[in-house]
Amino acid sequence: MFTKNILSKAWMLLLVASLGMFSCKKKDDTPVNNNNNNNNNNQGNKYLLQIEQGARVIQSVQSITYTVRLVDSNGNVTTAAGVSWTSSNTDVATISNNGEVTPRGVGGTTITAQVTKDGSTYSTSVPLRVEVTQAFVVNPAALILFEGEEVPLTPVMVSENGVNVGVNNFTYSIETGASFITLTGSLVKGKAPGYSEVKVTANTSSGNPYVIVPIQVLGVPQVEIPVVRVEVRPASNNIDDVQIFRGENLNYIAKAFNANNQQVNETFTWSILDPNIASVDANGKVTGLSPGETKVQAMAKGVIGQADVIVTPDTVVVVTPFYTQVAAGSTRQFTAKVYNQRTQQQLTGVPITWETPNYPSPFDMFNIGTVNSNGLLTVNQNATPGMVSFVAASITGKPEYGSVGTVMIDPFGGGGNCGQDNPSVASIRINNGSNITASFSAGTVQVSADALNSSGGVVSGVTFNYSSSDTAIFMVDSNGVITPVAPGTATLTVCIGSKSATATVNVTF
Repeated sequence: MFTKNILSKAWMLLLVASLGMFSCKKKDDTPVNNNNNNNNNNQGNKYLLQIEQGARVIQSVQSITYTVRLVDSNGNVTTAAGVSWTSSNTDVATISNNGEVTPRGVGGTTITAQVTKDGSTYSTSVPLRVEVTQAFVVNPAALILFEGEEVPLTPVMVSENGVNVGVNNFTYSIETGASFITLTGSLVKGKAPGYSEVKVTANTSSGNPYVIVPIQVLGVPQVEIPVVRVEVRPASNNIDDVQIFRGENLNYIAKAFNANNQQVNETFTWSILDPNIASVDANGKVTGLSPGETKVQAMAKGVIGQADVIVTPDTVVVVTPFYTQVAAGSTRQFTAKVYNQRTQQQLTGVPITWETPNYPSPFDMFNIGTVNSNGLLTVNQNATPGMVSFVAASITGKPEYGSVGTVMIDPFGGGGNCGQDNPSVASIRINNGSNITASFSAGTVQVSADALNSSGGVVSGVTFNYSSSDTAIFMVDSNGVITPVAPGTATLTVCIGSKSATATVNVTF
C-alpha cells in the first residue's frame, strides 16, 4: 500500500535521479512575489500581496496549504487577514478558507488570493498542476512570469541508456493559453495576464512521453514599494557545476527588481525551507546535508524569491524502461541498475525493492496494477486507457536511493484480455501472414484474421482481441489497426479466450 509518505518518496526519487545529475537552474521555479491585474493600482496603494508557496506541481494524493503576506512600502511584512481563496478549476483542486488545497483530479488550475487592507483590495494568483506522475522533469516545473519576462525551460531525464544521460531532442508546444505567452523553442515569454500550459515532449526510441508546465502570467504591479520581485538562481549555468552531493557546496545569487522591472541594489537575507536537506550562509552558499529537494530563499525589503535545491546521493538507480506503454491486462518486465555517480561505474549485487502506487479512495481509479519482487508489472484488466503511473525501484532499506519508470496504459485500448473461450473456435488465422511490415510512410496497417472451427471452416460473428508485446514499437486498437510508434520489432497477438495466433511486426521508416 502506497501511503502519502511512500508516494512522496517515490516521486522524490525521480526528482533526485534526474535533476541532481543534469539540472541547470535558470530561474526561480516558484517565485512568490507576484501581483496580477486584479490588484488595486491606485496611487494610494502601498502593499504587495504575495502567495508564499509560489508556482507548484503536486501529486494527486498530496495536499498543500497556501499562505499570503502583505509587504508595505518600507519592506515591512504585514499579516494578511480575511483572505478569500478561489480555484479556477474545481474539477482539478478545491481550496478552503484557510488556504488548504484538496486535489480532485488531474490537470491545471489557478489559485487566487484576495485581501482587503486599509480600504484597498489586493489579489494575486499562482499556477497549480496536479499530476499522478511524470516521465521526466522540466526545470522549472511550474512558472510565474510578468508581462515581457522571458524564461527558458530545461528538460532533464535519466533514460534506459544509463546514468548521466541527457536527452536533448525535445519539442515544445503551447497546450493551452496561447493568448498569454509566446514560445520560441524552449523560451517562454509572458504576453498578457492569464494561465497557460506548455507541453514538453521527449522524442525517444522508447516512445514520446511528455510533461506539462503550468504558467501564470501576471500584470506588472504598480505598487509604490522599492522591490516587487526577487530572482534566485545558481551562480553557474554549467550543468556539470550544479550537482550537489552530500557535503558539497553550490553558490546561489539573487537579484531584486522594482515595479519598472529594473534591477536595484539590495541586501539579501538567505534561508532554507528544509534545514535537514541543506544549509545556506549569509552569502547564498548552499551546502548539501542529505538527499532530497528543498528551496533556497532570498529576501529583500520583505519580498521573497526562491529556487530549487537538489541534494543527490552518490549512488543512483536507473530503471529500464524509463517510459513504456502497456496494454490493460498484460505484463511488462522492468529492470534496475545501480551506479556510483561519482565514478560512473555500475554496482552489482545490490538488493532492489519494487513498488507501484496503490492510491487510496477516491484516487483508486489511478491504480494500474501490481509489481512483484523481480520487477514484473501486471496491469489490471480494467486499467483506464491513457492512464499514467509508475514503477519505483529503490535499494532495499534505503528508499532515498532509487528511481522510477513511467507507465502509460495503451490509449488505443488494445489487447491484454483475450476474453472467454468460444466453443466453436478451434484456432485463429492471421491473414496478413506471420510477418507484417508497418512503416511511418505508409501509415496504419489493418489486421485481418479469421476464427476457424475444427474442420478449418470460418466461424462468423466473433470478436477478436488484439495486443502488442511492446507498445513502444507499435500499438494496435480494438479493431485490429496497427499504428507504428518507433522502428523495431514486436509481436502481435490475436486471440479469443485460450485460442490465439501471433505475427511478427517490423516497424520501419
